[in-house]
Amino acid sequence: METMSIELKLPGTIKGIWRKLIQNGLYISSDNERELYNDILRNEDDIRKFLDIFDHKLIIHSKDFIFAEDTKNNLLRKNHEQLIIFLAVFFEKYQKLNTNPVNPWYNEIVISVQNLNKMNLYSTETSERRLSSVGLDDELDIVKKVLQPASRQGLIQLNLSNSGDLENLEQAKIIDFKFNAPVYRFIDMFSELADINKKENIK
Repeated sequence: METMSIELKLPGTIKGIWRKLIQNGLYISSDNERELYNDILRNEDDIRKFLDIFDHKLIIHSKDFIFAEDTKNNLLRKNHEQLIIFLAVFFEKYQKLNTNPVNPWYNEIVISVQNLNKMNLYSTETSERRLSSVGLDDELDIVKKVLQPASRQGLIQLNLSNSGDLENLEQAKIIDFKFNAPVYRFIDMFSELADINKKENIK
């Protein structure tokens, strides 16, 4: 049986690209990683084929950052509605709790560590109703349906070291997590997923 070979022209920085996009699940920005960013653009076709071998899709965002989407992880598309509602409630609550930030809230939020207990997202009837409307009835739901899938895609850094096997609500409340900059990619990425999902449901 004849095997098909793929000839790829990859840049010398491919190890750095692999480490950032696949191994660590992060993103590469034109602002602070110009060399890696430019190497990807110069070798886009070959890098797309390379990542495809490992079931990852190269995403070049219009706002000058690049990430790799795990094509085997369908939780992001499945749970995009939960994440959008969670972000809306979380960002609203964050701004109310941080009335005098050193930086604009969207910059401040990516340099600080968060946990659900501190945010108390279910403290008002309105926010509780909004979260419950998409099946986020408590903090354990948020961790399993929102934070863990987002962590697998490199959107947040999730510290599970103090959660054990994550069996109960109290463990979920104290898990620390940190947003990866830039925050606007959450909104853009999941708005796009919502559009894709809507179009697919119409067919």
